[in-house]
Amino acid sequence: MVWQEKLLATGKFRIGNNSYISPKAKMLGPHFSCGENCMIAADSLIRADLEMGEHCSINSFAVLVGKIRMGSMVRIASHASIVGFNHGYEDLDTPFFCQPVTYNGITIGDNVWIGANVLIVDGVTVGAHSIIAAGAVVTKDVTEYSIVGGNPARLIRDRRRPRSSNTSVETLLSTFGDKAREEYPHILNDAYDASRNCYVDNQQNREFSSRAWCDAIEIAAFFNETPHHSVRSF
Repeated sequence: MVWQEKLLATGKFRIGNNSYISPKAKMLGPHFSCGENCMIAADSLIRADLEMGEHCSINSFAVLVGKIRMGSMVRIASHASIVGFNHGYEDLDTPFFCQPVTYNGITIGDNVWIGANVLIVDGVTVGAHSIIAAGAVVTKDVTEYSIVGGNPARLIRDRRRPRSSNTSVETLLSTFGDKAREEYPHILNDAYDASRNCYVDNQQNREFSSRAWCDAIEIAAFFNETPHHSVRSF
């Protein structure tokens, strides 16, 4: 493409075969290198010393600034911000913009998925095969195979550990029913006042009421049973 040929002519760009950079992408960095089959979408801002491997994508409105190194198969969603530099701020008498800028840089491993609206700050390393959930603010290194999210980002799960099995609703209800059948007689016993041969409202006031008897009968009826204690005549 003519646009990519112009970029290559500057001597600042290395673009792998079958890679696409939208003419509407803002490519302002001092150095750019990508492998084969990469894509940089319209309205993304690349103001970085950026090197990335093959099969990477940077979607619309993503912002990459500073020094960034990433492997292959990295997917960066829209509105993500990856900021590989920092302003100096130690001198209280000097405005921020007059203090030195530091570049620790950001490193991203292979096969990483960075969600929408993620922020990754300078000095962070994101391990291979990780997922950064949408909206996460990453201020510390992310180990390989991690799923992280939140602000600040925290570990949600190691991808190498299987998800807990998805139990069917029928199984959950059956388990709940078995547990309720096991425990309900104890609950009714606690509500029964043997000295007065009646069920009472609660443990504190221990007052007799027809409601307490109705509740006992209704609970037992769920299991096709009757309360174990005799029904009082009213």
